[in-house]
Amino acid sequence: MAILIGNAIYYLSLAPHLPDAFRHQGFQMDGGVVIDFLVCVTVYGLIRLGVRLNGGFVQRLRARQ
Repeated sequence: MAILIGNAIYYLSLAPHLPDAFRHQGFQMDGGVVIDFLVCVTVYGLIRLGVRLNGGFVQRLRARQ
């Protein structure tokens, strides 16, 4: 999910506004690949944080019952 969401954010939101040096050119290692990777890692981290925070919330709810 993180890769799909990260790529959607990069290609639909960021890439049109970036200079050419930071846009991904097909099948090449360039600045766009690095930025895309960083966006995907950030989304993954946010998903993990949300699961961790939500997990604690669910455990507190179960403890009340």
